[in-house]
Amino acid sequence: MSILRFIIIGCVCSWRCWAVESYEPKLVSSIEEEWRWTELDALADFEYFFVEEGRNGEIWFASRSGDIARYDGDRLERYTLEVDPPIGDMVVTDAGEVYVLTKNYLFLLKDGEWHTLLDKDIQSIDYYRLFQSPDGTVWVGGWNALYRFRGAERTFFRTEEFWFLSMVVDLEGMLWITPEDREEIYVYDTNNPVDGTLTRTRTHKAPGLVGGNRLTLDPRGRVWVLMPDAAGNVHY
Repeated sequence: MSILRFIIIGCVCSWRCWAVESYEPKLVSSIEEEWRWTELDALADFEYFFVEEGRNGEIWFASRSGDIARYDGDRLERYTLEVDPPIGDMVVTDAGEVYVLTKNYLFLLKDGEWHTLLDKDIQSIDYYRLFQSPDGTVWVGGWNALYRFRGAERTFFRTEEFWFLSMVVDLEGMLWITPEDREEIYVYDTNNPVDGTLTRTRTHKAPGLVGGNRLTLDPRGRVWVLMPDAAGNVHY
């Protein structure tokens, strides 16, 4: 009997101790672990501004001045693009093609060779933003204009007159843009242009929206506006 009482009392006392002492897990930021980082000596003199991941996991770097590099985990391969003015945007497509945008040109790197797709001397348009939609279509936004590249097919659309600071095209083919110097987000229907002109279907007020904010599309098709200076990010 005394042994049984000891076991019961011991269990009860232990249970009370567990209830009183709370457990606080220690969280360690794994991103700071040195083994996760690789230092590339080949990039020591490379002042890259854009970074994109390719379809096979390779990493593409681009500088403002026109230096392009591809790193596959073992070696770094460089490509030079003579540009003036500097590079403004870069997209690496799921098909493995590299699009590079400047204010005056759109270039395509395919099979190791550069191809000029847009030229301001011909189109008379300033170019500002690139975006690849989930179906692989590449979009180019400029002053009062939008180009759609779908394989060999190129389509031109007119928009309202402003600069594109950021843009995405959602799963329904709706174009979302943040125009310059306006705390608003405009939405256009690319499926039903009228005489080549896109019609604005919605306007979202975005107080605090500034030039550093960016639109992005998540895998669920939701559009997010990244506003690091505000209370948080917003999705629509």
